[in-house]
Amino acid sequence: MKRALEDTEFVEYIESRFKEHSSSVPVEDKIRLAFGSFDNALYEFNEHKEKTGRNHPQVYMLYRSDAWHSSSSMELVALFSSFANMMEYLRRKKKEFHLKASDLEEFKNNRQTQGRDENYLYESDYLDVLPDPEPERPPREQAFYDKIFVYGKSELSRKELEFMPASFDTYDVTDEQMEEIVRETEQETRDRLRLGENESIDLENDRHSEIWWEEMEKTVVRHGVPYYEDE
Repeated sequence: MKRALEDTEFVEYIESRFKEHSSSVPVEDKIRLAFGSFDNALYEFNEHKEKTGRNHPQVYMLYRSDAWHSSSSMELVALFSSFANMMEYLRRKKKEFHLKASDLEEFKNNRQTQGRDENYLYESDYLDVLPDPEPERPPREQAFYDKIFVYGKSELSRKELEFMPASFDTYDVTDEQMEEIVRETEQETRDRLRLGENESIDLENDRHSEIWWEEMEKTVVRHGVPYYEDE
């Protein structure tokens, strides 16, 4: 047995078979295997919940409602940062709210009081937590933006895209993408103008220029380059 347990291949085989059949193992057996006892599992679970609560703050909303807990009757009483604070508030207001010890116990266990003309209930939710800000991008050298890419009569730089009326963010645009953009712009413009093999795009011609800029912008968008306003 000792020799088998020292055999890496044998151990890996046992572990893979265990994973295959783990779904059929009763929860009680999993608890005994992972925690030793049910009490240990419950203790560690509560510790886990407390830690999660600390990392993800919750808000507790205490409501007053009618005998049927109808949503139309719900009136917000107060907000609390913890369940303990809410329960302490109810204990202090017990006389004013006409609550008995049994009402408080019911509220604690069932999230609401029942059987009264005026009942209390609560809801809870996690507060929105803003994600960590993205790290600032290191600046690019000016040559990165000034580099001109040429295909046929089409020329384009990242700088031109950055300074368009609806400007593009070209920080992540590679040289290969720029080459593709210029090539496709040239081809799409020629197709729209129906130019022959011996004809060229004339960017001094207003119609040629207008179509070229339209096709260029569509091509840039097609390649997934974002506008600054979309970020």
